[in-house]
Amino acid sequence: MDTIMNKKYLNQSVKTSLCALLIAPLAVLADGGNGAKWEFGVGAATRVLGKTKFYGGIDSSAFESALGARSGGFSLPGDLGDQTQGSVDREYDDGFVRRGSGTDNIPATTNWGYDSASQVNAQADSITFSRSVGTSAGASSYNSNGESRKDRPSVKVMPYFELSRIVKDKDNENIEYGFISTFTMLDTSAHSGPSSVGSMGSSMNDIRVVDTYNLNVIPPSAPYEGSFNPPGPLLGFLPDREIIETPSGDVTSLVGLLEEKVSIEVQTLSFGALARRLRAGKVLEEGTEMSRLSGQVEGGVTFNRMDLEWDRDASIMSGSEVVAQEKSSDRDIKYRWGAYTAVGGKWHLDDAGEYSLGVKARYDYLDEEKVGNDDAGATVDLSSWSFIITFVRNF
Repeated sequence: MDTIMNKKYLNQSVKTSLCALLIAPLAVLADGGNGAKWEFGVGAATRVLGKTKFYGGIDSSAFESALGARSGGFSLPGDLGDQTQGSVDREYDDGFVRRGSGTDNIPATTNWGYDSASQVNAQADSITFSRSVGTSAGASSYNSNGESRKDRPSVKVMPYFELSRIVKDKDNENIEYGFISTFTMLDTSAHSGPSSVGSMGSSMNDIRVVDTYNLNVIPPSAPYEGSFNPPGPLLGFLPDREIIETPSGDVTSLVGLLEEKVSIEVQTLSFGALARRLRAGKVLEEGTEMSRLSGQVEGGVTFNRMDLEWDRDASIMSGSEVVAQEKSSDRDIKYRWGAYTAVGGKWHLDDAGEYSLGVKARYDYLDEEKVGNDDAGATVDLSSWSFIITFVRNF
């Protein structure tokens, strides 16, 4: 709440400064006279932007898709075929049912074998064969975290230029008014991550094909292997089929990692008004040297070109292995008006005040801007504080 109130106060201060500083000099500048002068300054500035907020995590559907890829799924091998096919030699983990010499004429074969007596169901007069064909994900749980991710863009030194037109107040030679234009170029970036934004855990299931055949005979004792040609007990060739999933005891854990970056370029051209109090130090008797320090306030409007580029790298990890990865990006160039206010001072290097060193603190107000899409992206707070040092020459 304090932050919101402070920002509202700053923005109101900007508007108040604009009204006072833009209106007051107009009458004076209309008749600058011989006392009018130009000032050109060049220097360096640091600009501290507000925090960048990253939004959007990794959706649970992406985890589920990655989990499916991790489990591998299954497809029927060619040597099992469809249960209605009569032209397949079927191989199982616990036996085989292959075509025999008479299979083409009747749906039965002597060319079969099995490994264990437990496969035989005497009451149902059937025998069962099975084969593992893959794995699948069982029950899963999804957790989302890291919804709020913030970073303040890096503070960098940027070039600063200013040009002013100055006149003295007619009634007080220690008061000056003027118009000022400035130009700055900022190139910075904000980062997030790699940070964990979600996780999913799932038990794994074994997938088995279970085929049941009618016996119609008393089978030989296990283990048994028949032959292609008779004699031998005939086994019906077309089974009843089930696909059964059973827990394997394995658990797969997936973690979602996000790494994001917003590159920010801002070129700012400002137009404002200033008021200056010369010789801000104590004024001594006439004829003595006065203080070379002057104080200054200014405010105005800004025209900004903003180039925002957002890059996102989303990875779903199983341990150190990357299971799924997605990269996305967006770029947006915008032009916006803003406002600023500044306060500072100058130290005149010579008696005539032709050369001076200046320092000032400045606040720029700009609306927040978004880059990205509806599901993911970043909101960039472009309002900023600046600290500026300049070398100024009058002419």
